[in-house]
Amino acid sequence: MIRRNSIDEKCMLLSVTQEIQKKTKCSGSELEGVAAISRSVEGVLAGVTIKETEKDVFKISLRTYEPLDAANICGRLGGGGHRAAAGCTVSGTLDEVKEKILASVKQELEEANAGAYTD
Repeated sequence: MIRRNSIDEKCMLLSVTQEIQKKTKCSGSELEGVAAISRSVEGVLAGVTIKETEKDVFKISLRTYEPLDAANICGRLGGGGHRAAAGCTVSGTLDEVKEKILASVKQELEEANAGAYTD
């Protein structure tokens, strides 16, 4: 499922559940390139890909453009990486995981003063 969220369209979130993986017969290494898709949308500063690895466990891959720092965003959730690419693993329902990562992206947008936005 692809959707633009309400953080002033600066964040694109793409989620791949186990159900989607079963239906499409795509998983693991076949999904590695998916992380770059959400970052390729014009105007997006943060591209988030959430992949369910087991029930209620999600691997988050994040790609960012300046002035955002992907390592800061994922670091708040126990992960790490580099300024433009980072990741973490978060447990919870898909909605809970989305809420956590979007809150961290929003915090980074605020700290980076990356423009006006509303929820």
